[in-house]
Amino acid sequence: MGTNSNGLFHSSNNGANWVQSSLTTQKVSSLTAGGSSIIAGTNTGVYISNDYGISWTQRNEGMGDAFVNAVFIFNNYILAGTNRVYSRLLSEVIGIG
Repeated sequence: MGTNSNGLFHSSNNGANWVQSSLTTQKVSSLTAGGSSIIAGTNTGVYISNDYGISWTQRNEGMGDAFVNAVFIFNNYILAGTNRVYSRLLSEVIGIG
């Protein structure tokens, strides 16, 4: 996976070719992964992919469309850093119990 101001790109051949994902209009500032789920922190909040980055769903419940500087997983929680730190159970965000 790679990112620039035009969204997120992925490669299936060790970087020989890159394809833009459907996350195209956001500036991606941070990525984290767990299993088949990828979590992106962007200029408009948090996006989740449960299919290795093919499709994305915005999951900003309780935080609005804040610019997310950092996103990571810790002790079964996802943490998103804006000018505050937001946390949710990972199972609530990615839909896996």
